[in-house]
Amino acid sequence: PKTMLDICNKILPQRQGHCFSAAAAAFIEEDKGLVKNAVAFCASAKLTEVKNRCYEYLAQVASFIFHPKSEAYMSLCNSLPVPWNKKCML
Repeated sequence: PKTMLDICNKILPQRQGHCFSAAAAAFIEEDKGLVKNAVAFCASAKLTEVKNRCYEYLAQVASFIFHPKSEAYMSLCNSLPVPWNKKCML
């Protein structure tokens, strides 16, 4: 995670959102128990708009990673900050 964090923070700002989003989703896809790590990775972005893009992406892909309304799905949605947690549950 530290290496990915360094990479994502050093690339062009307009590409950082994609970098953080892809890495955070990859954590969860690799190990479903890494939800909190993925959300923390989004939070570690330096730019607010990058954090928000990352949270938005996790909210959008939650139902592809987990069965909707499952315990793991709800854990991911509930781990996201407002307003992304609410958007995740739609």
